[in-house]
Amino acid sequence: MTEVMVPTDEPSKWVCRLIISYELEQHQDKRGSGTGFLVNMPHTNMYCIMTAGHNIVHAKLGLTSSILVTFPNKLKFEAYRNKNELFAAKEFMKAPALKSEEDSSYKDYGMIIVDRDRVKAEFEYSNVITDTRAEVELLKKKLEDINEKIENQKDEIETLQAESKEIEEDIESQQKSIQLQINQEFQKFDLYGCAFSCMFYTSDLAEREGSVYGHMENSKTQTKNISRFSLTLPTTLVYAKQTKPGVSGGPVFVTKGGSDIAVGIHNYHFRATRLTYSVLSEMVSWINDYKRLWQFEFMEPKPDPVKRKKIVPTKSGIYLHTTSGQNPNIVARPGGDANSRFQLIAVSGSKKVERKPGEVPAPEDDLRFAILPARPVQATQKRRKPEDPELHCFLKCTERGPATFSIASEPLTENEFCVTLTAPTATGTKTMITCIFPALESNVSMVIERKKRSAFQCSCISQDDEVNFHSINNGPCSLFLMSHVKD
Repeated sequence: MTEVMVPTDEPSKWVCRLIISYELEQHQDKRGSGTGFLVNMPHTNMYCIMTAGHNIVHAKLGLTSSILVTFPNKLKFEAYRNKNELFAAKEFMKAPALKSEEDSSYKDYGMIIVDRDRVKAEFEYSNVITDTRAEVELLKKKLEDINEKIENQKDEIETLQAESKEIEEDIESQQKSIQLQINQEFQKFDLYGCAFSCMFYTSDLAEREGSVYGHMENSKTQTKNISRFSLTLPTTLVYAKQTKPGVSGGPVFVTKGGSDIAVGIHNYHFRATRLTYSVLSEMVSWINDYKRLWQFEFMEPKPDPVKRKKIVPTKSGIYLHTTSGQNPNIVARPGGDANSRFQLIAVSGSKKVERKPGEVPAPEDDLRFAILPARPVQATQKRRKPEDPELHCFLKCTERGPATFSIASEPLTENEFCVTLTAPTATGTKTMITCIFPALESNVSMVIERKKRSAFQCSCISQDDEVNFHSINNGPCSLFLMSHVKD
């Protein structure tokens, strides 16, 4: 079933129309069309628009030079290759596919990445703001006239100087008003992003309906095509209903808990690339301001220096660490060296919307991350055949017991962590690390079990602290000072 969508509704408002221009001289007069969708990607100031790889590089027409992006609310901007804003999967860039039977067609995904500040700077001001700016220019001209009179009419100098000061203050007030109006106007257009996830089980998707959103070729009208998945594979979704040209790059949404969640990128008539860890990890590598590496310093409960009876979390100098060797473990030990750095890769995110004036702030966005060691773990690549999926070393949670790492190609539920931010500080943000087990009545949280240490002459430390998990209902959670580390 295909239906025309109301563009201001969710999730339609996050789906955009793409007008594509090409780099090769013989194709510069041609225009392609496609679809993209804005996702709520954490740890970045960029607009992150997922789309099909063949909207970025075409098998016949070559590289895309620029893409005009238009959302239903009239937010519009252009993305350029020469500004490093257009990306496609590495394998697809090497050999762009034209047909779904070609090998690289299964890597047919890409992303448009544009700095929000650039879009805001290019934002077209409303008539109200234009009128206000005109008032400022008139005031500036009046100020110039007064200054000229001050030079020519010394006897009236005090009166004119007082009037001059008053106008200067008026100009400053008007300019502040302009900036406030610009911010308010831009917020009406800033869409933030839709929910996305790579954490659905294949069997779970097989029981659901998928909705493919997009703009048909040369049409400003947005449509939705609803169909059950006829085939769900680890990297691919296949549906019964055929789509039209122009819809390529559009989102495949499923509904869960009343929310529309993007799980795939449509790229061929009956097919989409699934959002997987590998897809999201590659996309994150394209975002130049994505905060990928983090350290976690244990905040030890200690008496307040002033109010001795009050216990407060205090920096301890103890960090989460990855041990070396072929089978790494996670421990807590002093010092923040290279082994104390972890990658946080977003594996799912909730939608993010503007809060209306006077509205109570929403709870922290429901963002989930896979947590991996910063350094590559060589043991994961041994005995791997070229056709085998790439393996990764994911932090693994247990319902109760020690934290470990698991070797897998994709994260599972026990590898999906919430990093719950509690309070920002000058050096980082206080946070808890939790994992949700559906079978339990409460979340599971990471805790540090301190050990008594002894330092030897060789500077060795006798014991590492244990890193365990337990139900939040069974005791206090450990707090960490989470701080970003530059790559």
